[in-house]
Amino acid sequence: MKRFAYHAIDRSGKAVRGQLEAENQEQALRLLRNRGLYPSVLKEQKLPGRFRQASGELPTMILLLGKLLAGGVPLDHALELLAAEIHAPRLKQALSEVLESVKAGSDLAGAMAESRAFPTLVVEMVRAGESAGQLATVLEQLAAHLTSQEESRQTIKSALLYPALLFFAALVSTGFLLVFLLPRLAELFADFDQNLPQTTVFLMNLGSWLKNYWLLALAVISLVLLGLWNWLSKPKGGRWLSEVLLRLPALGQIFIYTYTARIANTFAILLKGGVPLAQAFPIVRSAVGSSVFAEILSTAEERVREGEKLAEALADNQYFPNLATAMIASGEETGSLAEMLAHLAATYQYRADLGRKTLLSLVEPAIILVMGLLVGFVVVSVLVPIFDLNSYLN
Repeated sequence: MKRFAYHAIDRSGKAVRGQLEAENQEQALRLLRNRGLYPSVLKEQKLPGRFRQASGELPTMILLLGKLLAGGVPLDHALELLAAEIHAPRLKQALSEVLESVKAGSDLAGAMAESRAFPTLVVEMVRAGESAGQLATVLEQLAAHLTSQEESRQTIKSALLYPALLFFAALVSTGFLLVFLLPRLAELFADFDQNLPQTTVFLMNLGSWLKNYWLLALAVISLVLLGLWNWLSKPKGGRWLSEVLLRLPALGQIFIYTYTARIANTFAILLKGGVPLAQAFPIVRSAVGSSVFAEILSTAEERVREGEKLAEALADNQYFPNLATAMIASGEETGSLAEMLAHLAATYQYRADLGRKTLLSLVEPAIILVMGLLVGFVVVSVLVPIFDLNSYLN
């Protein structure tokens, strides 16, 4: 996705400016016309770094802003209060920039887009809330969505912390045996001209090589990881990784449930906020977090613009669940698409959370088993020649 900055005139003749994400300039123009905007300036910009929600302050800020506005606090005063309350430096600076733009006459969505610190979903939801005159309500819904995503991330991080520590401890202990203990034992075995098992010889050679060339090994590993990261950050590499993750046994199904829930929830929030379905696709596509599902949404968008229903447009692919399309079709038939999408999101989020909990409960014993076998292999390879030497001496 590319980011474009624009200056435009709306249907009432008011000058507006902002930013949006699109595949190319032609799509950006089409999106602006669908919003009733007629651009005089449209230029591509380099995508900036997005605000990371590691501190959890972004959903908190969105929720507090909604509460303040619902309580009748003027927008500029609410932003001043939040800027004084928020501690995250980047978010604090972004709020200050938004406050200056609002005082200069900009609307909140345009100011957020101009600051380049807020996700596209936040900017578009704020724009929809302002257009519908329901900004406080939309902000509360948006805060709940962001909080749910943050809680899921924190749950996964907490569950993986202990296995990661076990893995690190096993690597350190194995490295100590290889680099420090085995070379000294090798000198002892050499003094007695003892024949050693092949596994022990292999580990001694590996330990000696690591002791002499650890810097080279570290440099090679770093270069490989850097090259892999650089390739995965490109569209082709990201597409390949997304495809691999979706095809993994057990784990792939969890990713499918997660992306399905994210798509349904984002659509539900946007439709409840008054964003037309056709205009919601680019926002959902930027929020889904998967190249494969982004392609599915791009294809579905074209089919919806040609007159197909959402369920039909999402049906012909191997990843979007059949049950999900059936539920969407039911919502379209009954005229309650937004409500059905919210129910669909809750259902698949539950299935994703359940799958993650089950998988994470197996990760810890699996790591313990693998690391135990690794350390045990090293220890046995060391102890066997020691026992042989003891028998020889006796």
